Amino acid sequence: MTWLPWPVLAKKRWPAVEFKEKRGITLAEHLAIVAREHNPERKAFYKLAWHLGASQSDLAFLEAENVDWDNHVISYKRMKTDTVAIMRFDEDMAEILRDLPGSGPLFPYLRTVRAGDRATEFKQRCDGLGIKGVSLHSYRYAWAERAKTAGYPERYAQVNLGHNSKAMTRAYSRKASSVNPVPSNTDQPATPCSRGHEPPLAAKDLGGPEWEQKLIRELRSRHYEWRTEQAYRMWARRFSDWLDERRGTVMLAGEIEIKNYLSDLATRERVAVATQRQALNAMVFLVREALGNIRPATACSHFA
Repeated sequence: MTWLPWPVLAKKRWPAVEFKEKRGITLAEHLAIVAREHNPERKAFYKLAWHLGASQSDLAFLEAENVDWDNHVISYKRMKTDTVAIMRFDEDMAEILRDLPGSGPLFPYLRTVRAGDRATEFKQRCDGLGIKGVSLHSYRYAWAERAKTAGYPERYAQVNLGHNSKAMTRAYSRKASSVNPVPSNTDQPATPCSRGHEPPLAAKDLGGPEWEQKLIRELRSRHYEWRTEQAYRMWARRFSDWLDERRGTVMLAGEIEIKNYLSDLATRERVAVATQRQALNAMVFLVREALGNIRPATACSHFA
């Protein structure tokens, strides 16, 4: 009775595992899906998936309170990793958000539907249009591919998609191609005032509180990129809110407050290591460079 433990077929002769090809939804396919959809909630859901690149569950559970209209920022906690995602939105996404509820869930029906049922409904619409090889998750591939094509920094794409490694982000965007600039153009020195993709009204945005005004002046005097300024200001606002809850103030913050805040990010919010580094850079710049609360030598020894 020794035949039971033995495989019928030797392992070397097992057929190779073949995975289904994964790809992003093209713009033409997305527009066709949106045009065919008559339900306003589902239509807005598909539109937001295209712009945000969030997972379908995170998207379905978004609430109006996740949208910061003053700063044009949308933030939410990922259900899979329990980390916080923060992304600025443009006018195209703002137009979609304006048509959604102003309070409570943005998608009151879709949040009650199981993920499998949402995927089935989407597949039915794709089948009706003759679109094959895509799913709701393909919107994340599409976002990654568009980000790569547009020259979006890889580290930002990784954070927005919630990936723990660059390899995963590259796998999502592997089918995209980016056009490199002409070498002769790269030889030209950048102008001191160039801040890449800066909105027309950015110069008029001088911040609100005194600490934010000082941060903006210091960033712009050093000609930091516009996206870097927005990231540093976002972390500074979160740091300020964290201090307010503990009756502290940014103007008097120092090394201890930074360490406690970073510890809170790691233990309570469980953010990724890359996100912690970004927060650290922003906090040190705010407290040391903009406010002058930490001596350079001291700061380097503690936050190297």
